[in-house]
Amino acid sequence: MSNVAKSDSDIRKEAEAIARQSDILGHVRWIELEPEVIDQRQIAYIEDEKGRPYAVFSLSSPCSPDLEARDLQLASIARRILGPDLQTVIPKPLVSGRIRGLSFGIHPWFDRASKSKWRWPIQRHFLVPKVLEWLRNATRKTSRNAGREILAPLRLLASDPEIDSWLKDEANQALKRLETDQWKPKQVLAHNDLWKGNILINSLGSSGFVIIDWASSSPDGYGIYDLISFALSCRLSRRTLLKELRTHCEILGCDLVDAKSHLAASLAMLLARLDNFPKVRFLEKAQSCFERLASFY
Repeated sequence: MSNVAKSDSDIRKEAEAIARQSDILGHVRWIELEPEVIDQRQIAYIEDEKGRPYAVFSLSSPCSPDLEARDLQLASIARRILGPDLQTVIPKPLVSGRIRGLSFGIHPWFDRASKSKWRWPIQRHFLVPKVLEWLRNATRKTSRNAGREILAPLRLLASDPEIDSWLKDEANQALKRLETDQWKPKQVLAHNDLWKGNILINSLGSSGFVIIDWASSSPDGYGIYDLISFALSCRLSRRTLLKELRTHCEILGCDLVDAKSHLAASLAMLLARLDNFPKVRFLEKAQSCFERLASFY
């Protein structure tokens, strides 16, 4: 066994011991995830005697040792900002800490949305309207006037030599509207990775769902990106998305044309904090979002 493999094995044994010491008893089954995602956390399911998972052990990787801690910290900030009525969709960890410098969290188990072509449409029928309602209310609750802090990130986006020209054009257009006072941006609590995979089923909760993975979130983010990202992953109809866009623009106090400005602002902020996230995937997501938005102009 190599030193690296032995180290991983020892860390996992320590993780299992921590679960037992925390009275979270059961079989710990580590899940093998895609190796090409270099900031991926190590994940284990904690299962009862019948093999049913009831908790999840999330352990940061050595290349991003603070990832889980950042996730937990930003989730805590989001709960505080949202208040008692809206924060219930953000689950609290059962246990958190560090193992050999790697941050970890043990979380309650929630089911993922089904991948079945028969079951998912049924879940989608009930789940999507609830998530959209929550997103509207969260945007309304946290929306406030922004200064011109977004100028610098937008200028960086517009000048990055690795960014495609069309995205630079969108950044420059947002800059122009900001500098001429045609667009007066507002900031909101932004999850920044809101898609089907980060929304889990909570059959016992009043909301019916929880939102996980807050590591990319920002209490000083910008609207529209979460809506478009969620719409893409759930294949929201054009009619429904247009209705939601108009509502969000009303909340943000802007014209529909400035949905693109808010989207550019979100992407500019994300570009500044890519960390280990591949830029090529960032550009692919940016293109998908703007293409979806472009159909309304």
